[in-house]
Amino acid sequence: MQSSRLTQLRSRGAAALARRGLLRRLRLEIAGRTAVSPVIGGAFCVPSEPFMVDLLSRILPAKPGLFVDVGVNLGQTLLAVKSIDRSRAYLGFEPNPDCAYYAERLIAANGYDGCTIVPAGLSDRPGLAVLHRYARSSFDSSASIVTEFRPGEPVLGTSVVPLCTFAQVVETGIPVQTGVVKIDVEGAELEVLRSMEGYFGSHAPWVIVEVLPPYRADNEQRVTRIKGIEALLDRCDYVMFRIEKDGGDGLAGLRRLDVFGIYDDVRMSDYVFVPRRDMPIFETTFPDRVVAR
Repeated sequence: MQSSRLTQLRSRGAAALARRGLLRRLRLEIAGRTAVSPVIGGAFCVPSEPFMVDLLSRILPAKPGLFVDVGVNLGQTLLAVKSIDRSRAYLGFEPNPDCAYYAERLIAANGYDGCTIVPAGLSDRPGLAVLHRYARSSFDSSASIVTEFRPGEPVLGTSVVPLCTFAQVVETGIPVQTGVVKIDVEGAELEVLRSMEGYFGSHAPWVIVEVLPPYRADNEQRVTRIKGIEALLDRCDYVMFRIEKDGGDGLAGLRRLDVFGIYDDVRMSDYVFVPRRDMPIFETTFPDRVVAR
């Protein structure tokens, strides 16, 4: 992530020591700034998506306002945002209580101001949901509240988690004039977007989202969900771009699309949604990256 190969190798060595319980915190360099990642219960945060730092380094200066992080996990995006723009207000949603606790400790360890963690999933209706884990770790980043989202893969653990709507957060009085939204929720993107849809017209946030592949045209659940997202983008007058990556997983380009299509490559899972009215600003922000359809 914008660091030398030597720094990357050192980070890997430190991570190996942390996994063995031999370190209490990791020292990280992100976007030219230093951050620390506490080791708690064997968990630690090491951002692993170079393209995200590349992307945010351009988007944050161009799009002021609250950064909404839906699916905090251990705070990978939080570290990137605060490394690029330490003064940026941050609102994170995380239904997994272990991950929410870790994110709070990460904020404290780095002395970040202006951060709020909501220990709930963001959805289009409040209530309770079952979080399905596909890894032994309670910090599983692939966990999903969507039943049968990964058919054929064994569910290795479940927990009941709370859900809230964006309107409920607004009612708390938290300032929500949103500039950028990141969504990484393992299949529940449509519900998140529906929850925020009423604010897209007034706030016009730029949205960075992971939409995992449908793999096949007969994968009815995933195909139905991506068609629902396409319909919502059309209603809100948003334009869709697929994030293209280079060999080192950095940002290579942004390809404009009309529809998701059927794809089976997980490297094609990351997108940016931009209000059509912001297209002149967006194209100025990425003059060397936007690729025609």
